[in-house]
Parts: sequence; C-alpha cells; structure tokens
Amino acid sequence: MDLLENLPSVGSMFSLLGKFFSGKAFLIAAFLPALVFVALNLLFVVPYLPPQFSTQVINFSLTLPLLEEVKIEGQGLFYTLAPVVIGAALILLNTPLIKLYEGAFSWQRKFLLKPLLEQVRRKHRAKHEKLRALQAEYKRVAAQLEKGEGNPQALQLQLAALRSFVGEKPSASSIEELYMDLFSPGGLGWELPFDEARLMPTRLGNAFAVIEEYPYRRYGMDGVTFWPRLIHVISDDYKAAIEDAKTNLDSLLNFSLLSGVLGLEFLAMASHYVLTRGDCATADWFILGWAVSWIVAYLFYRATVTATQNMGMQIAACFDLFRGALLEKLDIEQPQNLSSEQEVWRNLAKFLISGDIYYYPSKTS
Repeated sequence: MDLLENLPSVGSMFSLLGKFFSGKAFLIAAFLPALVFVALNLLFVVPYLPPQFSTQVINFSLTLPLLEEVKIEGQGLFYTLAPVVIGAALILLNTPLIKLYEGAFSWQRKFLLKPLLEQVRRKHRAKHEKLRALQAEYKRVAAQLEKGEGNPQALQLQLAALRSFVGEKPSASSIEELYMDLFSPGGLGWELPFDEARLMPTRLGNAFAVIEEYPYRRYGMDGVTFWPRLIHVISDDYKAAIEDAKTNLDSLLNFSLLSGVLGLEFLAMASHYVLTRGDCATADWFILGWAVSWIVAYLFYRATVTATQNMGMQIAACFDLFRGALLEKLDIEQPQNLSSEQEVWRNLAKFLISGDIYYYPSKTS
C-alpha cells in the first residue's frame, strides 16, 4: 500500500490547525499574552523607532510559497499574524521555557544560578536538619529496644515522645510536630522537596520537584514514569481540573516571559536615545518602563509558582485516589499493605524503564 494514502489530506491538516489555534489552551495560555505583548509594542515601542524601522515592522507583505500570485500586505497582517506566530512559538517552546524558569539547565545550576542553589540548600538544611536528627535518634532508641538494652518501659516512653504529640500540645522534640510544620498546606514542604538531591535554584523548579517527589515518598511511584499512564485512568473531572490548572500556569508564565522581553526592549530604546540622540528625558521614560516591566514579570512569576503548587496538590490527589485503578489496568494484584505497594511500584518502574522481566511484579493466585 502506498504510504501517501495514509497521510492526512490538506483539508484535514487545516482542520487540525484550526482546532489547535481555536483551543482554550492556546487562546488563554499563548495567544492572549502574545496579543497584549504586541499591543504594548505598538503603543510604546514602534512609534519611537527610527522611521525606516517602524515602517518595516508594520508595513510588510507576505507571498505564499505555493500560491505565488497571491500577495498579502498591509498593517492588518501585522496586527493579526504577529500574536498568532508568537503564541504558536510559546506553545512549541513551553517545555524549554519551564526548564529555563526552573533553573534546570546545567549551565544555570553550575554557573549562573549556583549562588541561588547554595542559598536554597542552606534554607533546606536549616529546616530539615532537626527532623533528620530526631529521626536518627528514634532509630537509635528503637535499635536499643530491639537489642534488649536499657529499660524497655523507659525506651518505649522515649520513642513515643520522639514520635508523637504530648498531650494537647506537641513536644519541642516531636517528629510529628516538625512534619506538621513542614508538610501542612502552605508549609515549607510544599515549597522545597524533602530530598536535598532534588533541590533546584528557583522557586518554580522546587515547586515542580515537590510534585515529582510526592508519589515516590508516599508510594514508591516514580512520578515522571507513571504520570503519563495515570492520566488515562483518572476521572474526567480531575483531568479537566488539571488541564485548566496547566493552562493557567502557562498563561502566567508566558505573561512573565513577555513582560521581561518588553523590559529588554525598553532598555534597548533607552540606550538608543542616550547614545544616538542624547535625549536623556525620553530615555528616562524608557528606563521607567523597563523597571515596571520587570516588576510585573516578577509578579507574574510568583503567581506562576503559586499556580504550580495548586496544580501539584491536584496531581498529588490523583496519585492518592487513582493509583489502584492503574494497577488494575496493568493487571497487577492490589498490594495488601503500604510496604508491599512501594515495592510493587519501584519494581514496575524498573521494568518499564529497563524492560527486564525480572522486575515485573508477579501476580499471586
């Protein structure tokens, strides 16, 4: 059979493109930020460009490569085409843009943002060292009790004091107190991952690290491995809520990015007016625009972090509620306790990654 027969027709391709460009995610997350960006450029940048450049920006023509006799030109083309092109670029570059804001690239972690990463590590250790020390002390006392050393009753009381609340108020040396402080909604545990190796230099990077860490710490599930599979068994209302949260996140992130780009344009315009025209008064207005744009970019960035944390709570709920349905789809028997469940998920992740049948969880009769 000719391979070309299975390719979509030109009409179906335009239909798919039409659905993409009219979809809610594109319109809210990409087109709207791009439209505002283009409008602000037309208001505050283009009129102040040298005449030869401003004319070239707005008045240009487009000749379609397959229809050379058709030529489109005029200002209307710029007004309508520029936001669509910029919006499409934002959608296509969504993953690298998120990684950029996370500080996930090696050149960011090792060089540009290394001081920030060290600062995050110090904050993380200050909050977690006491908890780790209490956990180590708990293990030491439990080992003493297991070996029959010391007074068993006193050791049991010591374990209870280390582990639990004392009376109505938590003990100053209670593991549960620190867990409540770190992992209650709004606590540091939703800002920074528990595992220091997962720390990122930026707030957004750590918000995503917490999302990835949650299912592994609770159930032994590798979030990156199992989320693309779990998404197919969660209910429609949860799926819609997460899609809306991701759209909101992307919209805020794109507003932050384009606000920063607009600030750079203002800074370039200020340099132009100072260096080529000696017009410091106009340059001062552009410097003010640069400062305002970058403040707005930062505020949108902080809103993006909050949106990511909210989305993370919804994703965490999906792992809590639907992981059993995923095991059922995979035809794997439901574990009887948390310990065996963690082993099942860890082995299943190894099987999915390596393909080694040795790790596939066996189904008992």
